[in-house]
Amino acid sequence: MKKLVSIFIVLAVLLTASAVFAEGQQEGAAAAYTDGVYFAQEDAFAGSGYKYFVVVTVDGGKITDAYWGGTNVQPNGDKRRMSENKQYGMVKFGKAASYWYEQAEAAEKWLLANQNPAAMKYTDDHGHTDMLKTDGGAGVSIHVVEFFTLVEKALSSTAVPAGNFKAKDYVVNVKLPAGNTGWATAADFIVANGTIVDVNYNSVYSNKPAADGKDAAYFGKDANGKVDANAPLSKDQIGEVYGMKKAGSQFEWNEQAAKVEDYILKNQAIMAVNADGKTDAIAGVSVHVNEFVEIFNKAFK
Repeated sequence: MKKLVSIFIVLAVLLTASAVFAEGQQEGAAAAYTDGVYFAQEDAFAGSGYKYFVVVTVDGGKITDAYWGGTNVQPNGDKRRMSENKQYGMVKFGKAASYWYEQAEAAEKWLLANQNPAAMKYTDDHGHTDMLKTDGGAGVSIHVVEFFTLVEKALSSTAVPAGNFKAKDYVVNVKLPAGNTGWATAADFIVANGTIVDVNYNSVYSNKPAADGKDAAYFGKDANGKVDANAPLSKDQIGEVYGMKKAGSQFEWNEQAAKVEDYILKNQAIMAVNADGKTDAIAGVSVHVNEFVEIFNKAFK
């Protein structure tokens, strides 16, 4: 009888261990993914001015490529490329051990090796981790939760259909010189699988602050609350301050720019423009759009 009880105990232990192991495997393993190119981005620009995005490629049921980048509310290209060109000063000014792009690459490589964004573990509520190191051996100091959260979001969405737009990089940036009004128009286009998946059309103030302070609202403030000549704002950032509604328009400039962006995303083509530089193709858009057409044509010529 004692021998029989011992056998039952051993069997129970084995079954329990097997169940725990299976549960652990299920937690850590990623299911097979559907082949395609996937895109996701954050819903809004953060206080830093940036909005992150990811492009994830699945082939043969596995993640074969992942790209983490970011665009700014003031169209300036891809944060990733800026970091690679040493234009994003994390190392120089932030005393970081490695550049942002090197840390982003560490997150991407971990994903390709582990195939499961949900398996990443964080050390704090800000999304930092001690699970990653750069190729140079430095720990990753940036918070990476945005990347893995966006990868999950991308993989749970519909794959990006193949489009006809050819771009050398994921982000295509075009800027026009400032006109007589002092506003410099620019746009960032994100292209994945030949399809335009995001457009940021904006205009940034380029003049120096006026001596009489009339354009003070077009600049950010310094630590003392004074106008910061090195922090010009965009029409999107100042919103109703630009005053189109006060002048009789139905929508503010930034609202009309959003309508233009939505048209491009929906139609994957540029709208027709009248001889006066305006368009009848988008309801509620009364601003001149000829500059945007010029930008679009330069981006995809």
